[in-house]
Amino acid sequence: MRHLTLPITLLVSISLLMGCSQNETMLTTVVRLADHDFTMSVADTPAKWKTGLGEVDQLAASQGMVFLFPGSEERTFWMKGVEYPIDIVWVNDSQVLGWVTATPGDLTLYPSPGVVDMVLELPAGTAKDIGLTVGDTVILNGTLDGY
Repeated sequence: MRHLTLPITLLVSISLLMGCSQNETMLTTVVRLADHDFTMSVADTPAKWKTGLGEVDQLAASQGMVFLFPGSEERTFWMKGVEYPIDIVWVNDSQVLGWVTATPGDLTLYPSPGVVDMVLELPAGTAKDIGLTVGDTVILNGTLDGY
């Protein structure tokens, strides 16, 4: 599963309700994380990375956004345009490296704890609520190798 990369990824956030800029179609996929399924919008282009959740008013408990990148490198996200807190989950080679709860308003930068090729954004508190642990496997559409 390899996708496009930015040196510093702008916070591109979660939502099935989000529209894409430049007439791009937003794909969705099911992501299994800690024995829970989430329906996620797929951000796999620079335009989708840039827009993210910035145009989404709220996020349902079982929704999220998955950012897919073509290679593994350190990435930084931020909360530009996002009006609610979210969990940012850092993933490399289908394994959770860690997560952080990001809060809106201050444009804090959230760097990954290492190189990542995927980032999940979920409603704030989800990682704790589902008992997420470092090393958990992330499965897209029932496979480990993408959609």
